[in-house]
Amino acid sequence: MIKNIAVSTALALVLTSMPSLAFYEPYKDIQNNPYRLRLGVDVYNRDVRWTPPAWPAGAPRPEEDGTFMGIRAGYDFQADNRLYVGVEGRWSKGDASSSLGDTDNVFHTLEARIGHSISMAPRLGHLISFYLGLGLSGWTRDAKDVSAPEEDHDWVYVGAGVRGERTINRYLRVGFNAKIMFPVDSDVEVKLLQPDGRRRTVDTEFGERVQFEFEVPIEYKAALGPFDALRIVPYYYNTSFDAGDDVSLRNQTGEEVGRFSLQDTDIDAWGATIEAVSRF
Repeated sequence: MIKNIAVSTALALVLTSMPSLAFYEPYKDIQNNPYRLRLGVDVYNRDVRWTPPAWPAGAPRPEEDGTFMGIRAGYDFQADNRLYVGVEGRWSKGDASSSLGDTDNVFHTLEARIGHSISMAPRLGHLISFYLGLGLSGWTRDAKDVSAPEEDHDWVYVGAGVRGERTINRYLRVGFNAKIMFPVDSDVEVKLLQPDGRRRTVDTEFGERVQFEFEVPIEYKAALGPFDALRIVPYYYNTSFDAGDDVSLRNQTGEEVGRFSLQDTDIDAWGATIEAVSRF
């Protein structure tokens, strides 16, 4: 009997010393800590391909690629059967290379999201959110060859997406985020070098094309000063534009001296963000 009491006591001590295994309730954790603040560094490879006018079908397209680094920050409110709200900003910079020369590039995006969250399996900590978004993106591209054009792209987009999260245990969460984006307005400023050495500024816009993004966040609970988790987010996204309409180039007397148009552009990027996360 004494032996049985000792075994029972030892088992009780073991169970109470491991609350993460015996008594962890994912649903309560989600509901009690719906706010998430994120701050991290972003590293990715970006590949850009152009299709010049009358380009032969099947011929290799002009292309440039480079590795970029930046910062990424975000805030989300996500709880079962509640309004979902999210805000995220990205900024990155890097050099890209091609057979036509090297360029300095800066990219930035600011996006706001709103939607609704539901729990697919409350006891297991499965949460999914459907949302709509509005964003502003920009891309500045300056060629290191002074004779090449300087480009400044800005566009507004609306988006729709779904994001999910599954709690594996007290320490580990995995999820996904998939969205499509529709550019609704754009402004492109191109500075062309003239024979006299001055630059002519051409204002135009690109044609809209559907864009998309997919990411798989993996979050591990760990004490990091004011933050309580580390998050790694592998991702892929595509940003593509049609050339749009060409514009007239005129001299100082107003006489047309040529036409200018953008080129069909396809941009693929894949990389990862490493973030510190605070949940409260």
